[in-house]
Amino acid sequence: MTQKAKTIDGPQPAPAPGAEPSSARAEDAPLRRFGVGLSRRYVMVSRVTVGLSYPFWHLLAPDGAADPWFVWWVIGAIFVAVGLMAAVPGVPDRLLHRLFHFCPWLVTAHLFLLAHVNEMQPFFAVGSALALLSTATQLRTLPSLVAYGVFATTLGGTLYLLEPDPRKLAYWIGLLPVLVLAWHRLSVQIDAADAVEHQQEELERRVRERTAELTRAYEQLQRELEERELLQEQLRLSQKMQAVGRLAGGIAHDFNNLLTVIGSYGEFVLAKSEDPATRRDVSEMLRAGDKAAQLTSRLLAFARGGVTQPVMVDLNEIVSDSAGMIGSVTGEDIDASVVLAERILCIRADRDQLDQVLLNLVLNARDAMPDGGKLTIATRNHGPDDPETAGLGPHGPVEGWAVLSVRDTGVGMDPETQSRAFEPFFTTKPADRGTGLGLAMVYGTVQQAGGQVRLTSEPGQGTCFELWFPAFRSEATVSRKAARRTLPSAGGQCVLVVEDDPDIRQITRRALRDAGYVVLDAEDGDVALVVLEETRLSVELVLTDVVMPHMSGFELAERIAERRPELPVIFMSGHLNHPSLRERELPPDISLLSKPFTPADLLEHVGLALAEARSRTD
Repeated sequence: MTQKAKTIDGPQPAPAPGAEPSSARAEDAPLRRFGVGLSRRYVMVSRVTVGLSYPFWHLLAPDGAADPWFVWWVIGAIFVAVGLMAAVPGVPDRLLHRLFHFCPWLVTAHLFLLAHVNEMQPFFAVGSALALLSTATQLRTLPSLVAYGVFATTLGGTLYLLEPDPRKLAYWIGLLPVLVLAWHRLSVQIDAADAVEHQQEELERRVRERTAELTRAYEQLQRELEERELLQEQLRLSQKMQAVGRLAGGIAHDFNNLLTVIGSYGEFVLAKSEDPATRRDVSEMLRAGDKAAQLTSRLLAFARGGVTQPVMVDLNEIVSDSAGMIGSVTGEDIDASVVLAERILCIRADRDQLDQVLLNLVLNARDAMPDGGKLTIATRNHGPDDPETAGLGPHGPVEGWAVLSVRDTGVGMDPETQSRAFEPFFTTKPADRGTGLGLAMVYGTVQQAGGQVRLTSEPGQGTCFELWFPAFRSEATVSRKAARRTLPSAGGQCVLVVEDDPDIRQITRRALRDAGYVVLDAEDGDVALVVLEETRLSVELVLTDVVMPHMSGFELAERIAERRPELPVIFMSGHLNHPSLRERELPPDISLLSKPFTPADLLEHVGLALAEARSRTD
């Protein structure tokens, strides 16, 4: 009696001990769909209550009626037994459900028979009608309602046919409202079932749509997170490269000044000494200085601040001119091939730096193939709307992209090595085989030209470097042959040297005077303007450093152009990576003398600048 209430026909959270398995309850799914919701406690209380009270209705029966008293007690005992069975956990739900609905059938049959044998006395007639009505209104499932209607109709019709009686006919006609009520309940339950099913389908549809939306949103979020992580990594790498580049540029600038002094004095000694031992020692010193100059040149290229002379160049010409170098560098065990585009677009870059870039990539490929392999150098064009150019960013009104690729079949790189490939001083080669600046110089040179480097590699599958340059259609390319000129001789021309470093100023003054030039000097731009105004000599050339205190070389050249536009100017500098100069472009009529330079380099630039100035005035 204290057993916790348990639903018979409704959905169950878990089977009670001894209950029928879930597979058996699954057969009652159509019943549970209409919300039967019976519980064992309800069955127990209702059936025991009716069973105990039902026999006492016999006391109200008319005297002399055919009404055996024990039948009432038997039916009441059946009700009580069904109620007690509900308290037993081992009784299956399905059996208990059937017994629960069997009890009202039994009462209906009992009262119908009593009304029939007692000539439709009002007590029994009304009792049978009440039994029919109460049962029809209490049935909660469609199968039970249909089955009970068939049972009551068959029972009443059979009793009428056994003994036709107008009173019985009128009585059975009175059952029509019961049938209408049954049909009404049936239609309501069917509509309710359809509505529930429709709502369930609609809910499932909305859940599927929402799930699909959430899935798409999650996938989009994952893509955005991956893109953001990639952009953050690129930004981190770019910031790191910029920081290291600024440091390298500053160091290289000071180092170039020192190398200029060392190399120039070495040249002075070499020009005057006739002692073989001295000349040999000085030559070794100068050779070491050249190696140091190459090192600083690579540092400046990585820093994207080296002094450059960008001109319109043809990538095919760069590769063709380097064909002999490629064969001598790679050796016989590497099959080197060149595939050039039929008509490559022109790019704007420093020709000497492009030569160095190609050499660095070829050397890198050679070292990646110690046992030989295949090296392919190729050029190709891409239009501005080509899908492969996505992500390269805007670069103004370019005609497209010119690509230089260097592919090898060497050992390849793992992802970690690729992520650090362009870092300065990072190398996987032995200490005596590389400095770690080759790819850093490639990266800086391409970036300085407005391009990008794409690296693809897999361990054991080789490596491919693609250099993407913004390209232009122009026939105004500068070839090396056109750039070669004859060095004129000095004739006492006056040159103004502007340099804040006293050592550089001294060796520049000495080299020019030894060559026959008249030299004036100034330690900054302000002094240089004063010298130009006050000197009685006719200054024919200004040779100025770029990065100086108070006034840069660019500003000095602009001030000179305002006063004497015909006066030629030469810039000399170790780099142009100063914050105030980083975005400045070199004027086309000003030549560059890169530090470290030798006296011969100095005299060549001065002579050419004077010759060009003389040709313009003639």
